[in-house]
Amino acid sequence: VFLLHTMGDDALSRRRRWRALWRVPFVAKLLSKVPRLPALDDVLPHDTRLSLGTLPCGVQYVIYTNKKPRRRAMLRLVIRVGSLLEEEDQLGIAHLIEHMVFRGTPSFPANDLKRFMERCGLSWGADLNAETGMEHTTFSLEVPLNKGSTKLLATGLKVLREFAFDALIRPEDMKLEKAVVEEEWRSRLGVEQRMEDQFWSSIFPGSKHASRLPIGKMDVLRACPVERLRAFYEKWYRPEHMTIICTGDFQNNKIAEDLVRAAFASVSPPATVLDPWAMPELRAKSRSAIVYRDEELSSYQVRLRIYSRDTPRRTLRDAADELARDLLLMALNRRLSAMQQRSTAAFVSAVANDERSEE
Repeated sequence: VFLLHTMGDDALSRRRRWRALWRVPFVAKLLSKVPRLPALDDVLPHDTRLSLGTLPCGVQYVIYTNKKPRRRAMLRLVIRVGSLLEEEDQLGIAHLIEHMVFRGTPSFPANDLKRFMERCGLSWGADLNAETGMEHTTFSLEVPLNKGSTKLLATGLKVLREFAFDALIRPEDMKLEKAVVEEEWRSRLGVEQRMEDQFWSSIFPGSKHASRLPIGKMDVLRACPVERLRAFYEKWYRPEHMTIICTGDFQNNKIAEDLVRAAFASVSPPATVLDPWAMPELRAKSRSAIVYRDEELSSYQVRLRIYSRDTPRRTLRDAADELARDLLLMALNRRLSAMQQRSTAAFVSAVANDERSEE
């Protein structure tokens, strides 16, 4: 009745009146079931489209069906192991292990993995890659999905499972990868690396993070025997430290979940229990300041960093706080951009952002 009245009864034809009446039950039903918003401090529920679980061996999994990009799956093996777990005689081996797993597994002993990637039309580096941080090591793999077939997806999951538990850590491969890592370290030598080294030692003095940069120390790596590398791999690459993330153009989550279970079915829970390990605290030195001069620097930079404890987004209040911070940064950047356009601007460029210091 309200709809008819507001539109003007004289102006409506019989057909349009019936159409308006058709909508009344749907509007009434919608208004009768107003969704309940969570309280500010209620823990937000997981997206119901996600499949979350833990395999019998202890590996966690997250699965999500996403139709874009079409006929494509993205796999991630996240291992909660990084350079912070290294001892003084192991500096850099978490990163070296990341390199070593690509050198061979039982199903792909030599260059077989590279040939498999090429047969699938994939490229090394773009579709298969990895990174090591202080707290995590992540292996990434993207595979095509043929219509009606899950063979390539199953093979991709098998690759990640063998990376996690069956890497062939051989002395001859270790010698080659040590050279690769040293070249990576050498390529970073320069003003940026010197600035980063001073930043960590000055802002976070005495913290374990400052002495555990993932690239490690070359004198330690050169002297590292293969047995030490295997020992680190076998100690820390355990099911309870791992999460497999699988998203792609599947028919449904159940198909991908069954393939994940099949890929890790041969993995047994660890026979031993590790002693509890607490993540070392990262605390910045109060009101610290650095003045850095280097002949390679071509411009002056002023950076103001405000550190705060990183908290996970679990409640509506956390989400609102994060949104407020994003809006504040957006407003501040607009102001800085407007100031930069002035002919009397005292700086060439300025930006404000929010970043994580973990890696």
